[in-house]
Amino acid sequence: MLNRPVRTLTIATAVLALAACTGHTSPDEATPTPTGPYTSPSPSDDPAPAAGDDSDKADSLTNADADKDAKTGARDAALATAKVWVNGPDSKDTAAWRKKLLATLAPLAHAAYENTSPKDVTAHEITGDPTLSNTTMTTATVTIPTDDRPLVVTVTRTDQDADWKTTAIAASTAPEKADSDQSSLETFAQVWANDSLSDKQWLAKLKPVTTPALYASLTTTDRSVATGTGHDVLRTTDTTGHVGHDDTEDYSVSLAQPVADAAGEPDTGPLVSGIHLPEDTPGALPLDTDARAQLTKPTLSAFTALIAQPGGLTDKQRAQRITDTFTKPAHAKKIKRKAGESTSIRIGGIHEFSVHADDQDRLTVRATVPYAPDGHADDDTKWQTLTITMTRTDDGAWTPQDAQD
Repeated sequence: MLNRPVRTLTIATAVLALAACTGHTSPDEATPTPTGPYTSPSPSDDPAPAAGDDSDKADSLTNADADKDAKTGARDAALATAKVWVNGPDSKDTAAWRKKLLATLAPLAHAAYENTSPKDVTAHEITGDPTLSNTTMTTATVTIPTDDRPLVVTVTRTDQDADWKTTAIAASTAPEKADSDQSSLETFAQVWANDSLSDKQWLAKLKPVTTPALYASLTTTDRSVATGTGHDVLRTTDTTGHVGHDDTEDYSVSLAQPVADAAGEPDTGPLVSGIHLPEDTPGALPLDTDARAQLTKPTLSAFTALIAQPGGLTDKQRAQRITDTFTKPAHAKKIKRKAGESTSIRIGGIHEFSVHADDQDRLTVRATVPYAPDGHADDDTKWQTLTITMTRTDDGAWTPQDAQD
């Protein structure tokens, strides 16, 4: 279980693709699109080699297919850069991280990356073996899988006796395009079942495709409930989706339309607002597709402690009820009772109900119930609205943490 809310910030990776001075790119190969604020270094001012000198030999070497040793060296150089790159998000010392990165780069690339911040890096780990393309004896393009997007690293060397160095680091696809190529539900299904992600990565990838309330519940959900679930979207309607594998449904979701942007158009597809798992699923569950049914019991317990009362309930006894009901009743203790000690007050069922998230990514319920002193006429009925912050018990059930009126 994740024990506390996790706030995440998605930052686009700042990278720059530099043209390798001695390499060539096949017209059939798509060039990675660079992103970020950095500018290219100025082209070399070195004069072109005179005819008849040793440059003929160098040109032949440049265009020659890479041998086994060349491929190994290119791969190792690209991996050296990538390993430093993915350590960026966890780096505590920006200067030290940047120094390690520059040590893997060719001098001509230093100007482009000397101000790169590790916080601009969105990948956290390398997840597969590198593959090479456009490989000659002096230049190569190496694609390295990560938990975010593949890194495309260009490495070069001046001749077959020189060390390989990186001249460009680029993400294979801009994040906006990657997300737009598939629906929010498809993205959710892929991430939900991906147990190779860390908790932090899992939450960061789910946040853009879930409502704030569902995301708040996910910060304390047992990830084991997603283990073994499929990631195929079997069928959808405007408000529901069904996910599983081999035509077998593993869970269903509720869908909510996102808030429109300034132009009046939503910038994503429908967001996942609840997850309905099999009834016998154990552990701390996410917000259900029927959130009201899931949260009615802890919601009414909060109203009972704060609003309802038997006749003769003293202030001390009421304070104890509040302490017994809420885990951290800092605000709940300040809510005044609705009648004196001698009066009995009853409450009705929940009328208005909605789920939200506060600024700490905690699940909150806003609900309204009627209440009235026993024996009074119906026209004496009043209404009370509370905003209740929810937390988990040791067995994963929802329970009130605090409340405000």
